[in-house]
Amino acid sequence: MGYAIGTMAMNVPAAKAWAAIGDFGGLLTWMPPLEGSSLSTTGSGVGMVRTLSLPGLGAGDERLDANDHDNMIQVLSITTGGPFGASRYQARLSVRPEGADACTCFWEGFFDAPAGVDEGEIRTQLQGAYAFMLGGLKAHLGG
Repeated sequence: MGYAIGTMAMNVPAAKAWAAIGDFGGLLTWMPPLEGSSLSTTGSGVGMVRTLSLPGLGAGDERLDANDHDNMIQVLSITTGGPFGASRYQARLSVRPEGADACTCFWEGFFDAPAGVDEGEIRTQLQGAYAFMLGGLKAHLGG
């Protein structure tokens, strides 16, 4: 199983970062804008599905598997397709407090690389995507 991680230190309280990450349907409110992106949701709470369409990457369904507000951990699985050729993709987003007015946000991905697909290339592309998205979160939060 492949693994990729992105981290971003932020000068905002952990609760502020978690409020954005913990809103599963609100991804496009803080992700850097990509013209033509869309997001829709079905259901609510754990088990809900968001359908995300990003230009150049296509559309996919992501299911919310866990949303632990007390520990600031969210787990999601991609149920259709997979990013950058990955299969059986699951992500874990988390926020760790670093004092009263700072935190570190983590985006971890666990995936399988199908035969003929380079696991290292998937990892590199995922880590670039995580840096892009966490950078958007940091800019959105002003931290």
